[in-house]
Amino acid sequence: MSSSYGPFGPLSQTFTLAPGELARMRAADAARAAAGYTVDPSGLASRVGELRAVADSVASAVSMLTLSKGDLGPGNLPGAVEALRGQWLDGLRGVRERIEAMATTINGANANYTHVEDAAQQSFTTKFGVAE
Repeated sequence: MSSSYGPFGPLSQTFTLAPGELARMRAADAARAAAGYTVDPSGLASRVGELRAVADSVASAVSMLTLSKGDLGPGNLPGAVEALRGQWLDGLRGVRERIEAMATTINGANANYTHVEDAAQQSFTTKFGVAE
């Protein structure tokens, strides 16, 4: 490592990695990840797509319930069926909203994670002059 010093410390630093040092650093990163957590951005993106597909299926069920009205004849049965249909519609709409909110939250977390990883990589490359 060579450094240029100003009145308050190093102005710039250039690092030269020994052969195999980058591989050792990657292995150390993998060990740290095993001890903590890892994120699979493409896996999260797939889950978001799956959640949105489920939300679309629920929306289709809501549409079918909204359109399905039939003549059930006289008496209390039509009112009871309509009340039940209304409860199901409200419930399914709520389920769809929660699924969509979950997908949006996971998508945002995935974007934030990717941003942090990219910024860390850029910082490492800038600081040490080494790209993976």
